Amino acid sequence: MLKRFGLILVSLFAASVIIFLITEIIPGDVAQMILGRNVTPDALAALRERLGLMNPPYVRYLHWLGGILQGKLGDSLSMQGVHISDLIIRKGLNSLFLAAASTILLVPLSLLLGVIAGLKEQKWPDSVISTFSLIAISLPEFISGTFLMLVFSVWLRWLPAASSINLDVSLFRQLHLLVLPVVTVSLVLLGYVARMVRASVIAVSVCADSHPQGAPASAGELPSHIEERPPAVSHDHRHEHRLAVRRDHHRRIGLRLPRPGEPRPVRHHAEGCAPDRGCRSADGRRVSCPEPSCGHRLRPAESADQVLTI
Repeated sequence: MLKRFGLILVSLFAASVIIFLITEIIPGDVAQMILGRNVTPDALAALRERLGLMNPPYVRYLHWLGGILQGKLGDSLSMQGVHISDLIIRKGLNSLFLAAASTILLVPLSLLLGVIAGLKEQKWPDSVISTFSLIAISLPEFISGTFLMLVFSVWLRWLPAASSINLDVSLFRQLHLLVLPVVTVSLVLLGYVARMVRASVIAVSVCADSHPQGAPASAGELPSHIEERPPAVSHDHRHEHRLAVRRDHHRRIGLRLPRPGEPRPVRHHAEGCAPDRGCRSADGRRVSCPEPSCGHRLRPAESADQVLTI
């Protein structure tokens, strides 16, 4: 947490330095912009001295940074006699009020639209709500706000294009000022939340359909629409897995492995088998011997009762 806070402070400091350097590089004079072109040199020099523009750039930056750390943001150059801190507080209260009003509209409306779209999946209400949500998500606020102002403020003249809440006036008298800002801010989030609620409702409906009797799913049981992945062969079951593979192979060729607990029959060497000669008979022919000590490969069994011992 402290590391993130430190990174934020470093980022703000770097941004302030870059912006200050950009304002120094841009041609122009703040005092000239304030007084205009028709001004005497004495008045221009006096304003520069009052604003501290005669000092070096690093001195002006350090003076500004010290004022920021002390909470002194200075005065506005465009609005004479107005402190910047007062402007920030006034605009901040308007932003908080707008966020609260947008939340009051956003939450119930998005839940309602999402539930309707999820319950009416692949029907016309779902198509209408999904199309509206995609359009609302795709359009950024400055485009949707411009379109709403063009329709309701310029063409129909129902709502004002500019809105500013006055704290000294009753809120109910200023509700018409909130319509366009609240709708513009809520459109994008309305599309996102409605689609998420729709997906959740559909998922719950699918899980409910997989248990029509209303019985809860047992532990480890998955819905029918979800394919259960076969368990991997663990280290403890590798021996049993190899036995099963060999048992299946020998079953296909007519042999079978002994079951657990089954007595293993004693096998003798085949007739004519001489282990010292590598399982060969006296005339040199290879002999297929069932005795495991011979290590010779068995021929296919003549009956299903023959057992291969391991």
